[in-house]
Amino acid sequence: MVAGPADRASVPPVPSNRAQETPSDNYDGPDLPIVFAFSERATYTAEENDEGKLVNVSRQVKEGIISNSSGEPLTITATEVNIATQETSQTQFVLGAGTQKHFGSNQGLKMLSGDQLTLRSPSYKDFSQQIP
Repeated sequence: MVAGPADRASVPPVPSNRAQETPSDNYDGPDLPIVFAFSERATYTAEENDEGKLVNVSRQVKEGIISNSSGEPLTITATEVNIATQETSQTQFVLGAGTQKHFGSNQGLKMLSGDQLTLRSPSYKDFSQQIP
């Protein structure tokens, strides 16, 4: 039997497959097998001064340092949320077994003090910390 136009209108839309884009919250899984810390380092950036000239400026930037303590690679989605404005920034990367990665503004995160950083990987509990 072929559905006519009236039948198609009553068929609910197929939900988009957003689970592949952003893993869903998982509170029942095992702890994410990582070691995590925030650090701060000095970096130079090119910025315009009052006269419109580019000058090198030293800035302190925050970054996350994550180590995979498991024997398997992890696909990590890092989401930063500004609690007051609900503005978000996000990045995703694969962390090889037993490896370490520094991440932050170079990957598109803002890394602002007071923001909430959540790390997600399929089948593990979310890991959240406030950025100091």
